[in-house]
Amino acid sequence: MVVTDIIHPNKNGLIFGWNILNKLLLSIYLAITFLLSACGGSSGDDKPASEPIPAPVISSFTASMSEITIGEEVKLTAVFSNGQGTIDLGIGNITSGGSKAVRPNNTTTYTLTVENAAGVKASTPLTIEIVPLRIIDIIHPRDDESVNDDTYIQLKVISHDPLRRVTAEVESHSAIISNRSTNNNNNDILVSGYLPLTSLPNGNYTLNIIAEDIFNITSTATKQITIDNLPVISIKAPQDDDFVNTQPLFDISCAEESSGDCQITIKHEDTILASSTNQLNQTIDLSNFSSEKVSLTIEVTNNTGQVATKIISLFVSEDAVNVTLVKKFTGDVLDFDGQRALIKEELTSNGLDVNELHIAELTTDNIESIDVPGLYRVKTSGAYLSVRGNYLTPRGAVFETEYNTSFDWNNNELYPLGATSPVQTAGDYAVFCVDDMLYRRTLSTQTNTVIDTDPRCTYDIANNGTIVASGIGHWGIRDTPGILLYKNDQPTLITNDSEQPVINKTGTAFLSVKIMHTGIGERYQMILHDGDNVLFESESALYGYGGQRDTNHPGKIKYKINNNWIIYASPVNFVSRSPSGEIKQRTSFTYDGRYGSPSLSLEALADNGDVMFSFGNKRYFSKADGQLTTLGASVGKSMYINDTWYLVVDNAIYTFTPAP
Repeated sequence: MVVTDIIHPNKNGLIFGWNILNKLLLSIYLAITFLLSACGGSSGDDKPASEPIPAPVISSFTASMSEITIGEEVKLTAVFSNGQGTIDLGIGNITSGGSKAVRPNNTTTYTLTVENAAGVKASTPLTIEIVPLRIIDIIHPRDDESVNDDTYIQLKVISHDPLRRVTAEVESHSAIISNRSTNNNNNDILVSGYLPLTSLPNGNYTLNIIAEDIFNITSTATKQITIDNLPVISIKAPQDDDFVNTQPLFDISCAEESSGDCQITIKHEDTILASSTNQLNQTIDLSNFSSEKVSLTIEVTNNTGQVATKIISLFVSEDAVNVTLVKKFTGDVLDFDGQRALIKEELTSNGLDVNELHIAELTTDNIESIDVPGLYRVKTSGAYLSVRGNYLTPRGAVFETEYNTSFDWNNNELYPLGATSPVQTAGDYAVFCVDDMLYRRTLSTQTNTVIDTDPRCTYDIANNGTIVASGIGHWGIRDTPGILLYKNDQPTLITNDSEQPVINKTGTAFLSVKIMHTGIGERYQMILHDGDNVLFESESALYGYGGQRDTNHPGKIKYKINNNWIIYASPVNFVSRSPSGEIKQRTSFTYDGRYGSPSLSLEALADNGDVMFSFGNKRYFSKADGQLTTLGASVGKSMYINDTWYLVVDNAIYTFTPAP
């Protein structure tokens, strides 16, 4: 404000007073202007001062998974304020609360940077680790379900290398979960199986899962579970996989953790065979399943509606037989020597089948693991409990893979034998062919000796190392089969008109077959030889048809030798010859000549002339005096070892005691 003097010409006194007031107002104006300037005030032409820019803040930088396998996708999520966010390594800009998907091939550290308008930056790192093995998820048990007894376990695993095993544990209870399938779309493996939790009381527990690959890399996961036990089934008789007659006695009871009754029911498929409350003690008629393997379902229901179930399999026989379970193993039995069993467990990972082999003692829990190399799969087709393929030796085991490569597991060391024909062993020796060379291996020294350079690789070996083989091409008789005997590593042509020899354990006699082609079929003649002389020639018999021998036809001849007892059979009956020369036809089955009709298979010959054989779907035991016993279904394999008869069915070993 500008104040000027105001002058009045007619009133001198007023003029003086007005001037005083004007000067006073001017002084007040100047003082106010000074004060406003000192306090930061400005004139109308000045601009206001700017507010400060806030610093960037990162609230979180997280990943959907901190560990992944190669090829898996992981999402990076950032939450921040006061700036623009970016992730390095070419990921680029990201908004607060947004995510970016990445697939690192190596362990990688990502850095989130947030920058404000003033150029101030804040950053934080996040590392994603690449691992070869990871448990993706435990699918079963579900979060909302309780478990009990045999608990179903299912999980997803992703693995760069084949899995060796997956183990489930709850406190002291553990089991190997072995059923596997591969999802080819995302390379994860679905693993499932059952974990027995019997004897654990109701309550909350921690389930631990441990996955291990073939290089011993492990991954673990846990899940909280709740146990709510079902009623307990107690089966005293019969036991699973027992051999029974057609009228077995069932002794079954049930118990409930809480008070109350339980109902027991035995069923075959949908047919109820018996039922009772709390205790069942009844004879059940199984004559409809004679000579078969039958599966029965035992159900127990408590007063709250919970149902416990067990399934047992029984081998039903027409006769009362004395077959006793000796031991069950976790895998299939490939061979058995009376004291040890060669066990195979199959593992499937990423679409590849791998195997574990073990040597398990019958009377103890001792187990020796065999190093099966790499991705080799043990060959069992046609070799299951046979005289060739996979079997025990005094120093370990010999096994053959599907690539026809054989290995000698010998005193805890693995020795490759090469691409062999099926290896066969006896005592301290093994015999096999590689290319056109016949080898005998001494197991105690791990040395191979070339026995012949142009053999026909059909052979047998005795405990003393004597080899007998079919030979073609020796001494100019290239088109005629003959039997070669190798004693002291020197070949001797024994016969020139028979083939496919088998030798007794002591190497003192061998049995071969002479095949004579005729216009209407083939005639077979059995020849027993001691290396110097022919001990026996059977009458020739006509087998086969149309001049051709069909190996799938029942006309294929079978024969065995033990302690100079011999047996031979075709097509549906067999004959025995004792060491004294007594000839006896031991069976009288009827063959109607049609393709696919039941055939007879000779399984084992004891050194006293007793024989185990099968005909159709039944197994029989024939004593040397001709007495015949039906054992039931012709499952598994029979063996005669050290004066004892054994039956091996899948993963179980039984003993059989003949009636007096």
